[in-house]
Amino acid sequence: MYRVIQKECFQNNKIELLNVQFDFLDIIPSVNTPIFDTIMSKLMCYFYTQHEGKWTCWEQSLVDKIQECLTEKKAQNLSNT
Repeated sequence: MYRVIQKECFQNNKIELLNVQFDFLDIIPSVNTPIFDTIMSKLMCYFYTQHEGKWTCWEQSLVDKIQECLTEKKAQNLSNT
């Protein structure tokens, strides 16, 4: 299903689809507290890219992947859509 969403909704190579699993009950109470950055730094994301002709799932730190996407201009400000 992930690949169908990526193919149909994110055909533009300038946007990368990331899959992140987290529990709002863990994150929301920590917003504006000293532990928020620690919690966020531990979150992992999953994404697919074509590697040697096959779609491959990769795992990476969410914070690092967001920074990478921003650097490569593969991020979209959803508030403008």
